[in-house]
Amino acid sequence: LTDLKQDVKPTDLAAELSIDVENQKAVDTDDVLQVYIKCKDSEFAVRNHKLCAFKRIHVEKNGKKTISLEIKADAFMNVNEKGKRVLDGKDYVLYVGFSQPDAVSVALTGHQPFEIPVKIEALTK
Repeated sequence: LTDLKQDVKPTDLAAELSIDVENQKAVDTDDVLQVYIKCKDSEFAVRNHKLCAFKRIHVEKNGKKTISLEIKADAFMNVNEKGKRVLDGKDYVLYVGFSQPDAVSVALTGHQPFEIPVKIEALTK
């Protein structure tokens, strides 16, 4: 993942993410592109990030392609104390890469996932 074309488009309460992926190696590669989400301002948000989209991809040697992923509406929801899904956050971060956005994964892979700040106002009509 060498280039991130941030293109988050609203579709009701979901979002579409377009990412440019480039393989700068001399061999073809297969990997799983992962997107994690973290709500930063809800009292009900999970403590860590959560997986919200992924796609297995193949990129030919020295190749480049644009990958589109849908972030479904329930990724932006939190579960309250009554067990109901609620949309109570407004400040989110999407992490896009080939691993989780935690210190251990970054240390093992040597790559930090891209971070995309998302405000819920940008996703609603």
